[in-house]
Amino acid sequence: MRTVDRYYAAINAKDWPRVWALGGKNLDPSYPQMVNGYAHTAHDLSFLTALTAGHESLYLLAYETDGLAQLYHGSLTVHDGTIVAGAQRLDYTDTNRSFDALAGYWSAHDAAVQITPGGLGIISYRTFDNCTEISSGCDHRVGDEIIPGGITIFRLTGGEGVEATGRILWSTTSHRRAITLTAHADNDTIALSLFHGSLFCGKHAPVWACGA
Repeated sequence: MRTVDRYYAAINAKDWPRVWALGGKNLDPSYPQMVNGYAHTAHDLSFLTALTAGHESLYLLAYETDGLAQLYHGSLTVHDGTIVAGAQRLDYTDTNRSFDALAGYWSAHDAAVQITPGGLGIISYRTFDNCTEISSGCDHRVGDEIIPGGITIFRLTGGEGVEATGRILWSTTSHRRAITLTAHADNDTIALSLFHGSLFCGKHAPVWACGA
């Protein structure tokens, strides 16, 4: 497991000594300030967008204790298994729960999408274009792990009934600007216009519905 993955896993486990050892000591002024900084954080999800020697760019989806989420874009520098430097900016904050019915994790074969209550969505997917470094939508192998090179971030802005519409904010592979999401409540699946013919399954969907 990569150092950055271990770092966020420790944050999610509230293992503050491990967070401090893996890089918190280099990112925060003091141990108490680090711990207090995560007082309202329930869960962090990181999405790698670029990987070069010792340097990782990523988007971070931070779920707060009230269930709403914030999206950060940043970079981390890793040396000898420890994060030694980092920077991030806040790109988006949920301000409502307009899309609560669609919120959560949806999976498909070689792809997954996370949707927040406010309608922010992040799709990660294999591109099957392998590179020695992650950039421009290339998959990358780290040990036995394959890191998807496809990342698309969108925001739902409207819709009615079972169909929601929105716009793509950023993507490693797509040049489209609009996105449509169709929900199928009968089998707990959704369809995204970027993936024609594919379904994404919720936790109650039949095991056969979304591929192997």
